[in-house]
Amino acid sequence: MGVVATAMGLPVSVSDIEAAAERINGYALRTPAVPASALSEKSGARVTLKLETRQRTGSFKDRGAANRCCSSTKTSASAA
Repeated sequence: MGVVATAMGLPVSVSDIEAAAERINGYALRTPAVPASALSEKSGARVTLKLETRQRTGSFKDRGAANRCCSSTKTSASAA
């Protein structure tokens, strides 16, 4: 379970995820994951929902945008 395939087919490692979490610390809010009992019951699996609607923009996009901006800034700074 160390590598996850993304929609683009690129491998993402646990260390990539940890690095992104460190980069966006302070930009994105920590949001809770709550049990979804009705979905769990219907699916026969334990389902939890991550409440990204609590972000300032109301979506998960804050995380990706902050990570991209922080990554670009570090890449640009090291290239200069």
